[in-house]
Amino acid sequence: MNPETTQTYKIAPVKKRIIAALIDKNLYLAVLVIAPILSGTKYDNTAIILSFFFYLVYHIIAETTAECSVGKKIMKLKVISADGTKTTPEQSLIRNPLRILDEAKLWGIIGLIMIWASEKKQRFGDYDAKTIVVTNMPIQLSPESS
Repeated sequence: MNPETTQTYKIAPVKKRIIAALIDKNLYLAVLVIAPILSGTKYDNTAIILSFFFYLVYHIIAETTAECSVGKKIMKLKVISADGTKTTPEQSLIRNPLRILDEAKLWGIIGLIMIWASEKKQRFGDYDAKTIVVTNMPIQLSPESS
């Protein structure tokens, strides 16, 4: 049996997810503001589209290589498959573009409602990709409960 599949994790608290998202949003905003300045280009729709593309690619690469973004790392959270195994690149490719639905209106209120309302605290992207956000330390099980 693969020991990775026997790990049990605690679902991430909503407050920690919000703080992690705010940290990542600040990174995104820094790129959005600084990239046009450094490249000598004007701030226009192309800059917005490129910075959003960076934001998606950043999350996809971070989750498939380190299981977490910078914000999640700071908050000691990670993204895993709902079955407890490591997230696949395919899951990340499903999960992250759906941020558009989760975060587009009213500062992410749609995603927050989904997280609060769902048993496993999943936003649309998590639900469709079959992923969950958890604390990065597995729960220690006693030998009797294994």
